[in-house]
Amino acid sequence: MKRYLIVILVATTLIVGAVGIINYRVDPFLLYHHRDGGDQVLARIDQFYNMRLYKPYHVTRRKPEAIIVGTSRSGSIRAQHPSWENLRTYNFAMPGMTIYELSRLVEHAQAVQPLSQLIVGLDYHALVRAVPKYRPGFEPARLVEKPADFRSPAFIGQWFRDLQTFLFSFDMSRESLRAVAPTASFPRVYYADGAWKGVGRELVGRGGYIFVARSAVESIQVTPFRLEDNLPYIRDLLHFCYRNNINTKLFFTPTHVFFVDLWFRIASEQLWRDAHREILAINHEIAREYNRPPFEIWGFGDETEVVAEPIYRSKDIDKAWFMDGAHYGTRLAEHIMEALLGPGGDFGRVLTPDTVDDYLDRVDSIREQFFRANPKQVAGLHERIGNVPEPVD
Repeated sequence: MKRYLIVILVATTLIVGAVGIINYRVDPFLLYHHRDGGDQVLARIDQFYNMRLYKPYHVTRRKPEAIIVGTSRSGSIRAQHPSWENLRTYNFAMPGMTIYELSRLVEHAQAVQPLSQLIVGLDYHALVRAVPKYRPGFEPARLVEKPADFRSPAFIGQWFRDLQTFLFSFDMSRESLRAVAPTASFPRVYYADGAWKGVGRELVGRGGYIFVARSAVESIQVTPFRLEDNLPYIRDLLHFCYRNNINTKLFFTPTHVFFVDLWFRIASEQLWRDAHREILAINHEIAREYNRPPFEIWGFGDETEVVAEPIYRSKDIDKAWFMDGAHYGTRLAEHIMEALLGPGGDFGRVLTPDTVDDYLDRVDSIREQFFRANPKQVAGLHERIGNVPEPVD
């Protein structure tokens, strides 16, 4: 019996060791060979639902001095610009990121390496979504608030749990197998700088509009939209950035005016307007506390050519600024980055408490013009989405 147990123990050790060696060598999340790996390595598997697991460790290893953070609507922005050429950079965006998650990611990045530049994408849906506080896969203990927390029992315990997942789990072995023997194309391409872009033809164009709109309609049926739940996190984030002298720029992520109208229908125009006004007011209030110029907050929602473009079919999606009306492609991502960091131009505008109402009125006017020009197409989309309320007079 004793010999039998020894054999079992040795065999188990060899199997677990072999699994660990394979997962380490294949490294599907690019955790251990990040200096040697690149875009092609990370893009071997579909990483869309893995980001909350591996991105905090990427930041810990890469030590970026400039980051982009936000939901998937900020994920297509490459952390590249001539003004960032001499900085280590990373796109720390994640799908469906909540405002609480966003604030924690900025704290984590600052604890790893003091940030000199920060770009924050403000997603309206995330701002008014009261729950959840954070999404599945997000572990607060995986992130630190200050450098000393890397030695805390909570972080160390989470690190060992993640090590078991990364090296010795059979789930990771399946990912390693997919990485070395890819058998299918993926709807997205992933980059080692944290960004990604859609390349598939599914759920883009009109089909993408329907899918994203259905998700929005269903989400408000689960929990009402409320702004006040997330404003404290925004306030804490801005305090943190002013206090740590992080050069911060924020922007409201643009969407097609079809979705602006949808927000009006499933919540209210007043809530949409209040979200913009409140954030601008908080930013100016906190800037006064620190005796600093307020952070720039940009809006791109009144760029008519972009936000009121035709709703293309999937076969014509290469012509579009938006992939699905909410997520924009590389062309618009590059325009946003240049507006935020470039010498200035005629794309987008910096919003202030004094100018925001004019901006919101302009967006609403573009929305009305689009709906008057495309009544049949809009009605057809609403019919396929289902449960879209009638407009409130």
